[in-house]
Parts: sequence; structure tokens; C-alpha cells
Amino acid sequence: MKSLWKIGLAVLVIAFGTAAMADVTPQPFDNGVPPWVQIGPQTWVLPADLSNIGCGIENETSCEHNIYLQNDVGFAFGTPEHPVELYWQMLEVSDTGQPFISDEFYALSYGGDIGYMGFWSDPNLHGSDVGLFGDGFIDLGACTVEDPVSGGFCHIDIPLVNGQLLHVTLASDGEGYFDPFHAGYDTSDGISFSVPEPSSLALLGFGLAGLFRRLKK
Repeated sequence: MKSLWKIGLAVLVIAFGTAAMADVTPQPFDNGVPPWVQIGPQTWVLPADLSNIGCGIENETSCEHNIYLQNDVGFAFGTPEHPVELYWQMLEVSDTGQPFISDEFYALSYGGDIGYMGFWSDPNLHGSDVGLFGDGFIDLGACTVEDPVSGGFCHIDIPLVNGQLLHVTLASDGEGYFDPFHAGYDTSDGISFSVPEPSSLALLGFGLAGLFRRLKK
């Protein structure tokens, strides 16, 4: 029974030790973030009203600034010799029923300790980097087709070198009021990051500890 208790305790230590390492926070690494606004530890939004920088107001903006981020834990793909860029698109449907790209997201890795990301919106789209990365450019296609009124979301999981997943939520507006991340005002786009906690390990540890207590009685 002592062995069972030790196993339960070990699982708890592993679970909470892993959770303690789950503070993986993407951070801006350039000066191109404004007018994006950070509204939480891992959440940024682009206001719909960009008139203060001469880009107009949604839904008739003349420009939308991109956002570039870096993650302080490397991605589990790519090497310095063979960098890899994963690429996703968010689509809208035109009045004639034809889909077109409204937003793009990429995750880029050269190996090592840093992962790079970018999020672009129409009319400042990025396009593919096939010429730059060759076979290392992986087009994963459309992750959503946006609703013309309520907008749309993408949910992407990026594997990290420490065995965890970086969960990315992308948000892009439609014609209606759009504030999915609770900024308190109308937004055009948003991006948020999280690292799921290893709750199953914690539950297993508690279960083994509880079983030990019952056997001890």
C-alpha cells in the first residue's frame, strides 16, 4: 500500500510540475503590433475603429495592421537547415458566392527555442512563402468559412518541443458587432493563446491517493 501511495504522490508531482511549466506566453517581437491592443496575458485584438491611424472604420477600412508574435517555447518541427512554415486561411464568401481569403495565419520554426507566428487581414495579406521555404512550406488550407454577419473562428493546436500543445484561437469579424474576447468595444480581428493543463494526470493522482486512504482503513 505504501507503494500505491508513492505512485499516487509521484503522479501528482508530475502533473502539477508539468502544469507549472505551462506558462507559455506569446510575446510581440517587433514594433508592428500597434494598433493591436493586448487585453489579456495572451490575447490581442484589432479595434474596428482605426480612424486614429488613418485607416477608417469597419466595415470600410483602407488598411489593417498585421501582428507578429514569438513563443518562448520552440515548435516541434523545422530545423535551422530546413525551416518549416505552417499556413492556414480564413475565408469569406463574396456576393457572387465565390470564396476568397480574408485572413491568414502562419507558424514558423527554424528549430531551437523560439517559434514565430503572424496574423494578417485583408487588404494586407501575406500570401504563400513557397519560394522562400520550398518543401518546408505546408499549406493546411482553410480552417473556417466566416459567417457574413457574425464572423468566424479558427482553433489550431501547434505542437511544442516540451510535448505540450499551444492552442491558438483566431477570430475575424463579419458585418455585425464583434467582441468575442470581451474587449468592451467592436473589434475587427483577435488572437488568443493557451496551453491546456494536463488535468487527466492530476485526476489519476488524486484517484490513486484516495484509493490508498480507503485501503488503509
